[in-house]
Amino acid sequence: MPRKLLEFLAVLLVLTVPLGSAQAIDSNKLREDIIAGLTHLGGPSAASPVTFDDVRVRPIDKGYRVDVTGLKGKDSDRGQWADVGDVAFSVEETKPGYYHVFDLAVPSSVPIYGGDGKRIALLAYALQRFDGVWVGALSNFLELDLLVTDVRFGLADGSFVLKLERLGGISRAQQGSNGRTDQQAKGRATGLHAEAPGDFALDIAEVSGETSMTGMDLEAYAQLTREYEALAGREGGASEADLAALIQRMSALNVLPGGFAERFSVSDVRATDAAGQSQFRLDHGEMDFAGSGLDQALAELRFGMKHENLDLGENARAQAGPLAALVPRNHSLVASVERLPADRLWHALLRTLAFAASQGGLEGQASGPMNQMLMFMFLGEALPALTEAGTKIKLPHFMIESDAAKLTADGAFDVNPAAPQGFTGAMQVAITGLDRVIALLEEEVKAGNQDAIAGLGMANWLKGLGRRETDGQSQAVDRYSLQLTADGRTLLNGQPFLAPPPPQE
Repeated sequence: MPRKLLEFLAVLLVLTVPLGSAQAIDSNKLREDIIAGLTHLGGPSAASPVTFDDVRVRPIDKGYRVDVTGLKGKDSDRGQWADVGDVAFSVEETKPGYYHVFDLAVPSSVPIYGGDGKRIALLAYALQRFDGVWVGALSNFLELDLLVTDVRFGLADGSFVLKLERLGGISRAQQGSNGRTDQQAKGRATGLHAEAPGDFALDIAEVSGETSMTGMDLEAYAQLTREYEALAGREGGASEADLAALIQRMSALNVLPGGFAERFSVSDVRATDAAGQSQFRLDHGEMDFAGSGLDQALAELRFGMKHENLDLGENARAQAGPLAALVPRNHSLVASVERLPADRLWHALLRTLAFAASQGGLEGQASGPMNQMLMFMFLGEALPALTEAGTKIKLPHFMIESDAAKLTADGAFDVNPAAPQGFTGAMQVAITGLDRVIALLEEEVKAGNQDAIAGLGMANWLKGLGRRETDGQSQAVDRYSLQLTADGRTLLNGQPFLAPPPPQE
């Protein structure tokens, strides 16, 4: 049901403003655009079409006032539908294809019904603020200022309840001297509580996200949108050849942004069981993904993630016994792909998609042999491009830490299709606390834990291969150098890497 909550919020706050025209608007044109948008909703919510009774548009001091009456959101798969009711908003065209949307008025509660007509859930909230700029070329808001409070969602039978104190976000954009647009957005939700009475409860103090896009060519998006709409409007729809030609046309349009960055985080996550006992707790979790130079010959992608202070809770600790000391309490990772031939890969992908479209392979009915041919077609262009660009995969930081041990690693690998592994390079690994791990596993084996036997064999094997040193705190550190050579060898501390022998019982 949380997924449905997000979909219904989208229907209420976004899809009620489906403005797509880049032409100057008047009352009749605006009404036609909105009706067309509501009738043919695209994008992620296409599986949840909406119905409505009427759309009325009247001029006001600034632009137009739009009233959508009898709006309903419907889930065609399960027959569930939301009785949204009457929605109104004001819209002003600030320049061709840009629409200022403000003074949104929506019902404070939305009942949700099942296929049999009985109410199965209720969504309630207080819309405090909504002001945005919709861009037809993007079919989305380029700028937005949103605040919703006291969000409540509950199933009629009482089996699930979701509450949210505040949900807000802000997005801003600016155009550079090169005519391209940059966008920065932030969102934050606080006080989330989800509960299935008698089963579990989940509390999250804060969920936040940030995203940015740089160097967006909105005119290219607009042109692509116009060409797609022209094809979609043809009687009988677009042919396979039409779709293939449109995909090929994308090669001449600057639809890739210059760069992007996304970050998502959660703080103070707590889960409890029916008795109120802690199932787990997490102080902080975070993930980020970014790219730069996507509109250039060589690009870079970066990825990171971490969690801090994971506690499995009383029941899990008791069940795991001494082995609870091996559960990763903290972890962090940073990885990157450098010298990525973005332009060549993008055009290789488009050529592959165009071929797939010409063969009907974009309709979800491609056969196994067709899928394999498409994969080989893309890789046939991609692998040489990666080699010539000198693409490198880096792991500048990796750390995983439990109460008993800590592992760190860093390394770099070059794409090399000529090598049997496909890569050449090296990684350095250090393990602190391996003796403590071995001691814990030995105690478990003595206590009759058969599952610990394989782990003990692996730990002893690693100790035998490691190069032991002492750190500044007089702790034993086992170090490993893993190398992938151009002739296909995998070396661990200079010796051929072999799988550990099977454990001896």
